[in-house]
Amino acid sequence: MLNEEKSASGGENQNPDQLNPVQNQQTSPVSESHSTPALQGQALEGYRRRFPIPKIVFLGIIFLFLFAVIAVAYFLGKNSASQAPAVPTISQTPTPNLKANWRTYTGDGYSFLYPPESPPSANGNQVILDLSSNSVRITKESTALSLAQYIDQKSWCTSIKSTSGNQARLGTVTALRFDKTTCGPTGSTDVYAINNGAAYHIQIDTQENYDQISSLFDQILSTFKFTDSVDETADWKDPDDGDITKWETYKSELEGLNFKYPSTWKASKKIISTHEEFTLRTPSGFEFQFISGKRYRDGGCLNCIVNYVEKIHIPNFKSLSIVENNRGANYSVIYLSEDDVKVGDDLLNWFVKSKTDPINRDFVFQGEFYEKDGSHKTLKPDEFSNTPEVQTARKILRTVSY
Repeated sequence: MLNEEKSASGGENQNPDQLNPVQNQQTSPVSESHSTPALQGQALEGYRRRFPIPKIVFLGIIFLFLFAVIAVAYFLGKNSASQAPAVPTISQTPTPNLKANWRTYTGDGYSFLYPPESPPSANGNQVILDLSSNSVRITKESTALSLAQYIDQKSWCTSIKSTSGNQARLGTVTALRFDKTTCGPTGSTDVYAINNGAAYHIQIDTQENYDQISSLFDQILSTFKFTDSVDETADWKDPDDGDITKWETYKSELEGLNFKYPSTWKASKKIISTHEEFTLRTPSGFEFQFISGKRYRDGGCLNCIVNYVEKIHIPNFKSLSIVENNRGANYSVIYLSEDDVKVGDDLLNWFVKSKTDPINRDFVFQGEFYEKDGSHKTLKPDEFSNTPEVQTARKILRTVSY
């Protein structure tokens, strides 16, 4: 009886799957971990068929996404830069307005401008001013020496030699500058110049802070002027600009010849018996002379290499040339010569036989540069030839006629 009841209810050993197979299928979920790639592909394909996405829309979405990323990055970077503290610009060298507040110091034959916080003081032949903790000393003394001779003979510092200096300008005069030497306890920068028979020595100490005030020192030097002489101009130019129609004419009383010369060149004339001199000078130190009435055939020169020759024609002369050459390693000269000469020859003969007295008398044209102290100015041959003064001297010689 008991066994029949168990049998009717399914019994204890009955398989649960057999109780309601339909219900079992509906309530048993399919796990994603047990799904196959084939099933996933089928599902995705079905989704695409029901909701198709055009390619252009898909690319547009990608573009918008990238644009948004770039815009956000730009905004953040700009905002960060605007919030960064500004870095101040520190000028190591003061640049004062010279015309606004600098003052003028006037010494014996010279003047210069200086900042009001550094007033100069005179002590004998020396003027001293302090730039920060760097002392500037300006010394002047009379001399008959040339610039090179003065430096080599008068400088107390053995490391300063005229051959090692850098050419500079002090006012309108050629100077030699020696930067950051080992002279003295702190070192120094030295500038030497000669003007109107006086030597000028400007010196500044170069201790640690010199680099910060060296520009200020240079500004003071740039205002330096000589007040006891005519300005010398390195880049001199004839105001007539080579127009010989505006030139004056010189007539030689002894030779009977004449030539033209710029009216802006300072002229002087001297006649003593049978001796005649006519001299032209420029503010830059160029001197050009015509001399007649002397016999110059006893001159000569060694290592005077010709670097320029120009044949010219003057009636009654067989051969004449404008010649330029250097006298050793010192300086150069331009002159008129009768010799048949060519570039590279070792020759210096600036004598031309007089037309009126070819046996006893010569005449000479000769031009060269001089320093204020009377010494010859050192110029290389190419530098000499390219100066406006020498170019004008050539034009003068081309106008010679009888």
